[in-house]
Amino acid sequence: MKMKKLTLIGLLVLGFQLLSQAQIKDPIVWTFAAVKTSYKHTYDIQMTAVIPKPWHIYSQSQGPGGPLPTKISFNTNPLVTVLGKPAEKGSMKEIKDEIFNIKVKLMSGTVVYTQRIKLQDDYKTNISGTIQYLVCDDKQCLPPAKKTFSVAL
Repeated sequence: MKMKKLTLIGLLVLGFQLLSQAQIKDPIVWTFAAVKTSYKHTYDIQMTAVIPKPWHIYSQSQGPGGPLPTKISFNTNPLVTVLGKPAEKGSMKEIKDEIFNIKVKLMSGTVVYTQRIKLQDDYKTNISGTIQYLVCDDKQCLPPAKKTFSVAL
């Protein structure tokens, strides 16, 4: 009886160890910054993703019927006006995806998303939001991820 308990405990410990190793953490490192522009009360919010090989995410301009495109949303702040849509700059590769049977736009390496915003006056405040994205390599995709951020202005 004692031997069965020890064997069961050993198997449970081994099982938990294997499960913890099987879960892959999000490999992307994000940084956020506010850069003052030459225009009065105007900033560029820079959201930088460093994506290690062999991983990639999908462009904001990824069309429908395919993988989840990167989506950036900002929380409402009455002191801040978001101007236009975020720009996307980095290494983009367009390939034919065999699973979705469409062309997809992959982003890899360092990708910088820039959103221009304007303050109503010389107020001190923050701008916050969420980035939703899908991280994949050639063999697998991780569950869709969300990264929240807050940047001081």
